[in-house]
Amino acid sequence: MKDTIKKKIEEGYDEKEIKSYFISRYGESVIAYPTFQGFNIVAYLIPVLLITLGLGILGFYIKKDKKISE
Repeated sequence: MKDTIKKKIEEGYDEKEIKSYFISRYGESVIAYPTFQGFNIVAYLIPVLLITLGLGILGFYIKKDKKISE
């Protein structure tokens, strides 16, 4: 991979073109951070939604438990 990058730089490719080359050849998994577009947005949103849902459920049960004990 390093050799390919060196070769592409020597050929005059810029950073975007090199990334595009590797993504087209190996897919999104080749980059450390998936692009924030299309279906990849789900990879960013699911953890946030699950944490928010979990905190909401936890808050609901804590509030419910307080009412019962009073």
